[in-house]
Amino acid sequence: MENQDLFISCFKQTNSDINILREGTLIKIKNLPNKITKNEIKIWISHFVEPAYVDLNNEKKECIIRFSYPIFADSFINLFKEKDEIKLNEYIVQLEKLEGEEEKKYIEKVKGLQEQFEKNKKNKKQKFSEKPADNNLK
Repeated sequence: MENQDLFISCFKQTNSDINILREGTLIKIKNLPNKITKNEIKIWISHFVEPAYVDLNNEKKECIIRFSYPIFADSFINLFKEKDEIKLNEYIVQLEKLEGEEEKKYIEKVKGLQEQFEKNKKNKKQKFSEKPADNNLK
């Protein structure tokens, strides 16, 4: 019953919950086809559980899927535990849960990018809110 309550509460998440990076919420998909898009991956995953974000790296042919809560990541990975092949559309891919040092590095990288984004956004707001000097009016 406790897990059911937790699961139900996860569905009542706010938009700010989606942006919180939590340990145990990251799944890596490897061996992606060359021309796959974030949207195609997100649609495929959404058939099973709603992802918070898809971080696609076409050069490495892999992506990191971020889920809002560990229970979503665990549910997703457990769907494929007993399968010999995992197909995304017609392509065979590999799934792995990010853990340990790899997970920590990824979370630090994303948090750094989020902080940089917020800093840039704040600087732009300040720049536009400052009144220009009226030196030429005298």
